[in-house]
Amino acid sequence: METTASTTAESPSALIDAKIQGLGDWRGPMLSRLRALIRQAVPDVTEEWKWSTPAWSHDGLVCTGETYKKAVKMTFAKGASLPDPSGLFNSSGVSTAFRSRLGAAPTTRTCFRQKLVWDVCRRSGRGR
Repeated sequence: METTASTTAESPSALIDAKIQGLGDWRGPMLSRLRALIRQAVPDVTEEWKWSTPAWSHDGLVCTGETYKKAVKMTFAKGASLPDPSGLFNSSGVSTAFRSRLGAAPTTRTCFRQKLVWDVCRRSGRGR
């Protein structure tokens, strides 16, 4: 897996590690699990630190990982076209967000992986 240069001396991966450690509640382990799913789904993903938040790219932005008081949100750039029968994603027309709350459904992993792989394939021309 690659990392890109940051505007600070720390690498994006180190900044993401610090973010995960600094959360101090269930959001840290959740962001860590989502990060692991990204790495499993796209092994050559590039970790970045954009807009003061974790971001992952592969031939363009794949998603960002934001944390809020009651949620961890993964926002997928231009990913509003994937069918979502379980209702895990929240589409805005341009991007699609996945919000994980404490006690998220077991189907989260499958739907998240499907979404991530679909986004990467769509950008590379394999998902058309």
